[in-house]
Amino acid sequence: MTDDRLFSYFQQYGQIASARILKDSYTKESRKFGYVSYHKKNSAQLAMNSMRYQIIEDKVLKVNWKKDNPKNLEREANLYVKELDKSISERQFYELMQEYGDPVSVFIRRDPSTGGSIGYGYVQFRTVQEAQSALQSANGTLLGEKNIVVE
Repeated sequence: MTDDRLFSYFQQYGQIASARILKDSYTKESRKFGYVSYHKKNSAQLAMNSMRYQIIEDKVLKVNWKKDNPKNLEREANLYVKELDKSISERQFYELMQEYGDPVSVFIRRDPSTGGSIGYGYVQFRTVQEAQSALQSANGTLLGEKNIVVE
């Protein structure tokens, strides 16, 4: 991924101030993340809603506000979800969790050698109340071919 390609993927959502892929200062290799800054906040919101967890160049995009560092969020708002159907994508997982609040991030654990899901993941909500809603209501929900277990 290059700065120009990152720019081209996100330009449809509004006027971009900058788009940059971060590189290792010694090797000049991609650090596998970057930033896109828009002139208008509503353009950034549209891009985030549209591109979050989409697959681009065989990679799942994890699009968040720069300030949404999970280290700064409440630990109790992070849930473990098991019995995930192995065919479920991050986007599908995210869309289900949106029914219970504003998920900051979702993560599906994958086998490092195959890239396939190993059947569990995590969801970080913005607030403990949203996490509690998911814990109470999402547990047992059918996602794909399996009923998920939320802990």
